[in-house]
Amino acid sequence: MPRDVVGDARAAGTRAYTDAIIANLGKVPEGVRARQYQPLRIPPARATSAEGAPAPARKAIGLDVFVESALPAARLGDLLSQLAPAAGFKLKMISNRGTQVYPTRGAETDCVDHWRCRFLHAQPGEDLPLEAVHRLLDAIQGAGLRWMHLEKLQVFDGKPGFTKAQGED
Repeated sequence: MPRDVVGDARAAGTRAYTDAIIANLGKVPEGVRARQYQPLRIPPARATSAEGAPAPARKAIGLDVFVESALPAARLGDLLSQLAPAAGFKLKMISNRGTQVYPTRGAETDCVDHWRCRFLHAQPGEDLPLEAVHRLLDAIQGAGLRWMHLEKLQVFDGKPGFTKAQGED
């Protein structure tokens, strides 16, 4: 065994350990039954077709905007809550490292400067208009915040196609 595994001077050095492995390549072990090789059998692919399958009813109800900021959660949340209505959105929550941190749920999270900000469209009955997305991103950027990524929050046949943060209702 190498020294980093065994941890003492009786261990072989890296070169000696590697040489021993190379010297044993192709040999059958004594006293241990080798596993028999069997070729992997992969079943043939079935022909699939979406033809005739009903398309799910899809609707975008909001956005997750990933923001880079050194602001604490409460200040970032208050700022985004003020910006969102003019763009046609409501800030639902902010998460950091998978846990909801705004509005606070009391969970202690060691936050980093990468925030997922969940915005819901103010008109839930209609699909998310692209113009509203542009207005929201312009407002975020205009507030001196840096957004890096966004994801649509989509619902398929009435069921969310996105995950919730820990603590999110």
